[in-house]
Amino acid sequence: MGTTLGADLSGLTLAPGVYTVAAGTTNLAGLLTLDGGGNANAAWVFQMPSTLITSSNSDVNVINTGSDAGVYWNVGSSATIDVN
Repeated sequence: MGTTLGADLSGLTLAPGVYTVAAGTTNLAGLLTLDGGGNANAAWVFQMPSTLITSSNSDVNVINTGSDAGVYWNVGSSATIDVN
């Protein structure tokens, strides 16, 4: 459940929530910003039905939240995390 997104998360700014991410050649090729909107306990859940693949130098920036925030990746089969 939650919001369905395309395969590449690059360039998006997302509020806390549950997201289903389509399969693709890469799921993150650049910058993904997660904006907690001032919620110290913000949480993001990414459901990847098959794989999670990141490109080199990709980045996830978590902003406007506290130390109790969380980012969770539920990956169906495998994760490939490139360098940097």
